[in-house]
Amino acid sequence: MALAITATLAGATDPQLVQLAVTGLTAGVTFTVEGSAGSWTWTVPGGAGQEAAATTALLADIFTPLNVELTYTVTQAGDTASDTVTVDFGGRYVLQHVDGSVVVPFVWQDNADPRSELVRATAFEVPGRIRQPGRYDVSAGETGELLIRAAASAGATLKTALRSKAPMFVLRTDGQVRDLDPVQVIVLRSVSHALWGGATDRMARIWRLAFFASDADLSTTLAASTWDDLDSVYASLTWDDFDSEWSTLTWDDFDTTDWANR
Repeated sequence: MALAITATLAGATDPQLVQLAVTGLTAGVTFTVEGSAGSWTWTVPGGAGQEAAATTALLADIFTPLNVELTYTVTQAGDTASDTVTVDFGGRYVLQHVDGSVVVPFVWQDNADPRSELVRATAFEVPGRIRQPGRYDVSAGETGELLIRAAASAGATLKTALRSKAPMFVLRTDGQVRDLDPVQVIVLRSVSHALWGGATDRMARIWRLAFFASDADLSTTLAASTWDDLDSVYASLTWDDFDSEWSTLTWDDFDTTDWANR
């Protein structure tokens, strides 16, 4: 079977995740799956040079720009295959938890996107020396502050996520926000908020999110559907019903089913 990849939208969140079904792999041989949108490129979690466990692989991706065409390419042993998809969304940007389960839509507040470079340098005071000897290393990345306006429901979602999950989020945009990268992984360091003073949506709040830039765990494969999604579909049916429905289908068909929207 020739190497192939199929990109589809899946999952219950808005924006949806991209589900990637890779077929024609050679088991035991490393493969990569990368996405691109214009000049922006990224590696899909679970597709960062791992050995193929079987001839097929199912991956999911949330590290994508919004409302632009995405091209996904799988590579193994010199062979490549590609497919395209667009993640449609009603806004230009969104904050999403790295596991894909939490989505916080917001209105961007322009605070000039302040950033601080984390310079690692230390000086030591040595008796008898005028100039201080120092120790240093390359920059440790950067910190910043995101200023957003969120409706009451979105603010409640963010607050719940902060109290129940790791404070690691994906900032996804359409790639048209000044000089910002289309997608950024950020870890929140401090969070404060106050009521918005606008004439409409008087329950909205302005959130100040101090963060440091981070990287995604590319070795962890995301899932577009959960066991809860499957249980919901078959809650009123029996195992005999399940067996009858799937008698002419395969496990690959089962794996690629979007159970959240079944």
